Amino acid sequence: MSSDVGSRLRRILTIAWFVACPALALADDGAAQRPVVVIATQAIDVDSGNTQATSPGIVWSYDVRVPDAAWVRLNLTGTVLTGDESAGKAAYLRIMSLADGAVQTMHASHLVQSGYHSAYFNGDSVRIELIATQSSAGSRVRIAEALYEVASPPNDMPTPHSYCDNEDNRDLSDSGRAARIILSSGTIGTVFMIDDANHCFLGSGSIAGSINATAVIEFHAPLTLPDGTTLMHPPPELQYTVDLSSIQRFAGAVGSGDNWAYFGANANSTSSLTPFQTEGVFFERAAVIPTLAGSPIRTYGNGFTQPPIFRTWSFVQKTEVGTLAGVTGTRVNFRADLTSGDSGAAVLDESNGRVIAIATDDGCTEFGGSNAGTAITNPKLRTAINHPLGVCVALVYSYPNGIPTLLNPAGGSVVRVNVQGVNGAQQMSNSGQLHYNAGAGWITVPMTEVTPNVYDATFPAFPCGTFVDYYFSAATTTGVRVPDQLDNPVNTFRSAVATSVNVIASLNFEDAVGWTVENISLTGGAWERGVPVATGVLGAPTADYDGSGQCWLTGNAAGDSDVDGGPTRLRSPTYNLSATSNAFISYARWFTNFQPDVDRLSVQISNNGGLSFTTFENIADTVGWQVSRHKISDLMPITASMRFRFSVQDTGNNSRTEAAVDAFSIIDYVCAAACTKADVDNNGVKDGRDVAAFVAAVLSPAPGSQPFCSADMDNDGTLEPGDDVAAFVSCLINGTCP
Repeated sequence: MSSDVGSRLRRILTIAWFVACPALALADDGAAQRPVVVIATQAIDVDSGNTQATSPGIVWSYDVRVPDAAWVRLNLTGTVLTGDESAGKAAYLRIMSLADGAVQTMHASHLVQSGYHSAYFNGDSVRIELIATQSSAGSRVRIAEALYEVASPPNDMPTPHSYCDNEDNRDLSDSGRAARIILSSGTIGTVFMIDDANHCFLGSGSIAGSINATAVIEFHAPLTLPDGTTLMHPPPELQYTVDLSSIQRFAGAVGSGDNWAYFGANANSTSSLTPFQTEGVFFERAAVIPTLAGSPIRTYGNGFTQPPIFRTWSFVQKTEVGTLAGVTGTRVNFRADLTSGDSGAAVLDESNGRVIAIATDDGCTEFGGSNAGTAITNPKLRTAINHPLGVCVALVYSYPNGIPTLLNPAGGSVVRVNVQGVNGAQQMSNSGQLHYNAGAGWITVPMTEVTPNVYDATFPAFPCGTFVDYYFSAATTTGVRVPDQLDNPVNTFRSAVATSVNVIASLNFEDAVGWTVENISLTGGAWERGVPVATGVLGAPTADYDGSGQCWLTGNAAGDSDVDGGPTRLRSPTYNLSATSNAFISYARWFTNFQPDVDRLSVQISNNGGLSFTTFENIADTVGWQVSRHKISDLMPITASMRFRFSVQDTGNNSRTEAAVDAFSIIDYVCAAACTKADVDNNGVKDGRDVAAFVAAVLSPAPGSQPFCSADMDNDGTLEPGDDVAAFVSCLINGTCP
């Protein structure tokens, strides 16, 4: 067989292998998760014993040698370092490579962060020293084992890859925005810094699921040895441990566009700097994902290489310009070469340099197809970034006076907001903002900075009965805006606009007073009240909504007990709402319809005691519990005989149909006439006769009432003897009234 024919045959067989086994190439369920570096261990079992030194200096020293090792890492389980680390008076370790002189220092906190493992040191020998700053009494060093890797001859077996034109077109790069992550198993992936407040990392959700304290993030990795699998490591000051408390991740199915991780790194044990403080660069996230196929994209990853590409480029950073193949939901398809180690790579819009996706799935061949990743706009990922954990947190919000249940319809309601920087971040003065949505879209207004880090958010006037969603934000001194919530009703605060409320019904269904069930042509799955017994497999809720225990639900029995035939109707008692002004109905509902068809959960209203009903909600298959809220006068003219009904049926008995209702309430939001500050007795005159009324209002506050409103001089929703009394007295004596 000629060399050309043999080469062509090997190429065809290799392509066939990867097409048949695509999960072996890049996908998080394949090669990116398989160990690609073989890490061996050598028992050391050295123990310094408890040391007793009482003066500064080297207390104990030991040289570890693993013959022929390319690199060495020490397992220091059992090591104890004593002293006050925060005051700089603690014993610490100094570890040095005897091959290149690279040095790492470690205090007790660094041992915990690294799972009691040192950095990676090039060469086969390291020296470890115990150093006392004042006293090392009680400190001891234990070296359980050495982890190492020995170079081996190049492996000519085909390596899993996802080349888009049968050639590896990646170029060597060295951006400080991306790094490689090494797990203790030998798995290698890619992570990259982003533009969040503390410049944390994005990567693969599947790989992040295997991260423990021994994982290491490395920047500017040097070239690999010629065998293509034996790593060389950057100096210890460019190696970082992962803050496990910061990890947020989701590992959806292959191709789902829902595979991501967001987390931060601890400050380096030697330099005390974070990755961003050392590198000073990061990727900006795209606000909009391009959709035009063929648009240029760029990748940054740490994948494997094989001839004719230099083997020394394996598992070090490389970049390539490719093309966008299309966007489906949160899945971004692109054509650019990827191999094992690239999982988690940054995918950029080449036109502006902003990140559009995290690379997770393979599928590219010279015959077509594309690789894929998770869009940077993925809602779950966005939620995680806006609700950071651990070292990724930059600003912490608190509300010393609480979040109000009601907002004054006349305007002027105030929420006090404290903002504090953490993890090295600082809040930028006068950067606080209130974001609110009263039904006409989001509006942003500045908050008033009362004192450093303390703001007052003042709300404008709203129509009575309006529900206002809102959240707050401030910026760090680096200019990154950090919200305390997300701008949607699920995550934001919500307050009603009223001066008081009249609760007509508030039911958790721990009893069934006044509620009845009517079944028509039903063969199974009638409404009943109880504690859900479902297991979550067949579509029924596994728990009630409000946590009280019971709810109304259809066919509450183990196994397949869904609605058949019907309808089955759950009817409320009759409510007299004739005296209400802004009555709202609210309830939590559950409806599963599988396979989806014409069946619905119908919510109906009657104003004649149930002689006739009008449908105002027809709910199709829905995920989980959902809350509905409606102004009753918008549904039907209000009378003294209002009634509500929940109706469900399975027409044709051809789908699995389950429904539930919980947390039913009817609340009338009352808006009293506008009050006049200091005219507490409401006689139109501000004089001494208001003093007694003011004292009564302070001693027995009734939020929402006219006396409360008139006595609340600073309009902050509270009656405080200090601020409100001084303002009240000044108003009566000096005429300086709000």
